Amino acid sequence: LYKEKKELHEIKIQRLLLEIWELMLPEALEAIRAETDDSAVKSVVRVKKAIDYIEANFAEHITLDELACACGLSRSEFCRCFKRIMNDTPMEYLNKTRIRKSLPLLLSRDYSVTQTAMLSGFSGSSYFSECFRKYMFCSPLEYVKNAKNDK
Repeated sequence: LYKEKKELHEIKIQRLLLEIWELMLPEALEAIRAETDDSAVKSVVRVKKAIDYIEANFAEHITLDELACACGLSRSEFCRCFKRIMNDTPMEYLNKTRIRKSLPLLLSRDYSVTQTAMLSGFSGSSYFSECFRKYMFCSPLEYVKNAKNDK
């Protein structure tokens, strides 16, 4: 069409190019979706590894580097991936897990607040109490007292 230079050849060329794009675009979009879905699945699997690691080792000293290594990611990529999937930083999730694991210990009344903090992976009772208040909206002792009154 270009070489023949007949009347309206530019419009005909544009129409044909648009038809080519119309045929190619669904294939390209499908490839992009497949790659994106695969990437999302990989991210979820990696974050699941970190969550499993946290659940199994919450009482131990856990570093970001250990979590990233468990997922096969760099520290910065791990943090971005975890935040994107969980809407929490890894350390926020770790602290929430530790608080969740501390609840039965507190309610058992077999342990002091300090002992519960240590058994839950916190380095001391003051940071435990600070995190507890942040996530549970009361102190550990208030939690025990309120649970006792609810019975």
